[in-house]
Amino acid sequence: MHTSLFQVLGPVMIGPSSSHTAGAIKLGRAGYMLCGGHVASAIFYLHGSFAKTGLGHGTDKALVAGVLGMKTDDERMKHSFEIARQQGVSFSFQEKEIPGAHPNTVLMELTDAQGVTVTLQGQSIGAGEVEITRIDGVECLLTGDYPGVVISHMDHPGVISNITGIIARGGGNIVSLRHARRARGDLACTILETDAPVPGEDVEAIRALPYIRSVQSMQRL
Repeated sequence: MHTSLFQVLGPVMIGPSSSHTAGAIKLGRAGYMLCGGHVASAIFYLHGSFAKTGLGHGTDKALVAGVLGMKTDDERMKHSFEIARQQGVSFSFQEKEIPGAHPNTVLMELTDAQGVTVTLQGQSIGAGEVEITRIDGVECLLTGDYPGVVISHMDHPGVISNITGIIARGGGNIVSLRHARRARGDLACTILETDAPVPGEDVEAIRALPYIRSVQSMQRL
């Protein structure tokens, strides 16, 4: 199995734990981006070791730092509670047993500036690496290793080809495409990872397509 230098050395971060701190910031930051860069309120449901030992490792402060848009090396992380309150961002924590979930898992309910709620479930898998496994109840896989877009849409023929056509016409190179749906004709989630960030005009063109509910541009976590 290939082991990257990043996995050996770990992320550039404010400690003490790559899994409980750096990973938690990345998970929160994914939620920040899915909310368009502004989280008004957050409820964090902590599972497994995140619930049992996370407070001692700063998981709570890291998650709040992430939803404020901070990165793993941001020294303000230790003061994230105070910064959130100063910015009018409310937050709370609860323990929750999530069957079959990784021990370092959080379920987040985030509300953006327009009052729209986004739910996402993610796990910190070690060495600061993370996986978002569910968005708005739809199973998915988002690692944050590349920039790209996360698209919520209705499952309908032609939607994905229309999306990829816009990316291709804009000169973008798709690294991976992952798609999942609740059921045929129901809510679906498509995640495209690209070599470079998707230009704003392409994001807007995707947003204007039929059957699209939301489009969020993602940067590397």
